[in-house]
Amino acid sequence: MENYSEGSKFEFKEDEKAIDCIVRVSVTVPLFWKSDPRIWFLQIEDQLRNNKITAVWTKYDIVISTIEAEILSEISDIMINPPANDKCDTI
Repeated sequence: MENYSEGSKFEFKEDEKAIDCIVRVSVTVPLFWKSDPRIWFLQIEDQLRNNKITAVWTKYDIVISTIEAEILSEISDIMINPPANDKCDTI
């Protein structure tokens, strides 16, 4: 038996199980603190945890995308060849 939601273009069958889906979450990341990077990383960790972001590559990408070019040039070797583990800790 098929169930249709009024006005819906999606068809659901009773025997189908729910599937995983990808949901994009917007994270507000504070500007990089040159004077105290440790506090900056703690703020980012809080934002990621609050938004339930757990994927290592996603965390790494968010961190890298918010660091200024001047700082990125200092860590370019890490970006070019990121470690297998502890990517953000290495930065």
